[in-house]
Amino acid sequence: MDIEIATENELSVSVLMIAMTNSIHTARWINQFRGVSMQITLIPSTGTSNVHPMIKDLLNSEGPLKLKVPENFRRNAFLIGAFDNFSHGIFRGIQINRWLRSSFNGFDVVHALELQHAGYVLMRLGKTKAFSRVIVTTWGCDIAWFSRYRRHRNHIKKLLSIATHHSCECQRDVMLASDLGFNGINLPVHPVSGPIYKTQLDKTDFSAVTSSRKMILIKGYTKFVGRADIALKAIELCAAECKEYEVVVFSSDRKSRRIAKGITKKTGLEIKCLKPYEMSHDSMLNLFMSARIYLGVSMSDGISTSLLEAISSGSFPIQTNTSCASEWIEDGVNGFTVDYTNPRIITQKIVEALTNDDLVDRAAKLNRSIAEKRLSAESMISDHLSFYQLK
Repeated sequence: MDIEIATENELSVSVLMIAMTNSIHTARWINQFRGVSMQITLIPSTGTSNVHPMIKDLLNSEGPLKLKVPENFRRNAFLIGAFDNFSHGIFRGIQINRWLRSSFNGFDVVHALELQHAGYVLMRLGKTKAFSRVIVTTWGCDIAWFSRYRRHRNHIKKLLSIATHHSCECQRDVMLASDLGFNGINLPVHPVSGPIYKTQLDKTDFSAVTSSRKMILIKGYTKFVGRADIALKAIELCAAECKEYEVVVFSSDRKSRRIAKGITKKTGLEIKCLKPYEMSHDSMLNLFMSARIYLGVSMSDGISTSLLEAISSGSFPIQTNTSCASEWIEDGVNGFTVDYTNPRIITQKIVEALTNDDLVDRAAKLNRSIAEKRLSAESMISDHLSFYQLK
């Protein structure tokens, strides 16, 4: 992956970052700074000691970015994480407070990537005023979904009250944070997973038009807010129209695999299911670049990184309107936004995208322009560096 950072953008700042160490979003966020002189100490926010391969690469790098994950936070990670699931970050917060008191590390910034794990841990830190900046970054449906529940709503309000800066990927969440009492500084609104690099954009062969592709790609979650079951029901309703296409469900769980098997038995339509982490990120991008349609159905979401992958790879996106898709998609022009409760309407949109070659080819060109303008490293990394610019 190419890193496009101007050398004059050196910060020499020390950041205490609380985040999921096994997450591709955390990895991509940090990776964009690998050419910058700064120090990041990464504290796991969940009960796993696993570290994403991209983060491992950065830990072993000799570049100007100095990244470390303190070993004491990886020990007993599962046990502490299990307690934290019930206490909303208390035990991890106690561990970090003790470490801060006993260590000689001084940090300019503390940054929580995601709210319900990292943010709730940050909320438990005793001396947030010791940091020049306290940044919280909203992921996905952190605010839009969880603020519906009183206990979470109270936690989010408390967290936002101690934050000096808030970042998110949707204008929707800027407004929601304000409604919950945030009166600090809103940082630039960008996708939380960082930029799409030019080399990735250039991999898409736009001379081979989207209408010539023979794959339908479906996000496969049925847990939490994911509704791959409804996406698969919509596919079942138009199984005859999908016969000549390869249907692939990525990040599938047991329920979606069971549903897919039932559809195959009932209609004869072959559906390939890929388990979470079965493919590398590069292999997943190749799937997006082979798909005519990307279909994502959920009860709530942020922008959805999968939607951005579709936009940048020529796949025609169909995404539920419970996300921030409307901030990227003009319905019926460069994609469809749909109601997750109505699989028949979703079916109609699938069939339209399968039969209207002009629609999907025009959308691919529009989305390529959108990706170059709104997702490029040139337009995003300087903004993200400003998160840690203290002067």
